[in-house]
Amino acid sequence: MYKENVRARRYENFSDKEKIKNFNGGHRLCFNAEEYEQLVQEYKQRHSLEESVILMEKEQELDALKMAIASISNGKEKLKTELARLRDEATKLRHKLQMQPAHTDGRIDRLRVERLQWAALIPAMENLLQEAPSGKKYTMRELEAAFAETWAQRADLREQMRNLTGSNETTPSEAVMN
Repeated sequence: MYKENVRARRYENFSDKEKIKNFNGGHRLCFNAEEYEQLVQEYKQRHSLEESVILMEKEQELDALKMAIASISNGKEKLKTELARLRDEATKLRHKLQMQPAHTDGRIDRLRVERLQWAALIPAMENLLQEAPSGKKYTMRELEAAFAETWAQRADLREQMRNLTGSNETTPSEAVMN
């Protein structure tokens, strides 16, 4: 409130906060208009300085947060790239692991040997079927003899067998013969 020509007592000690609160609370604190304007200007100046300092601090915090977010985003992208690479590697390793049982215990070598044996056994069986009268049944010894004869004629298969096992000779397993 603003009033002119008010009778007031001069009080210059503003260090007693309780007394100022008491006067202000009862609306009994009076200022000379010129002094009041000066106090308002000082308050505004002090308040704007405090406000600018707070704003600067908040801007610095905001910049730090922006940098942290950018760092996290870059880290996230790096992690996504790393995750994709690791998934690809895991897929390759899973595939190798699935192939591993075939490589263990010489299974691949056994399959290669059996492939060579079949290459000799199939033509031998075809010859026997062409020569046989209808309904004839062959014994295991006759099949083995036919295989041995075809094997002896196939130098290319014997050479491959030597490269694979170190020996020209082979006898088909019971599973192949059955």
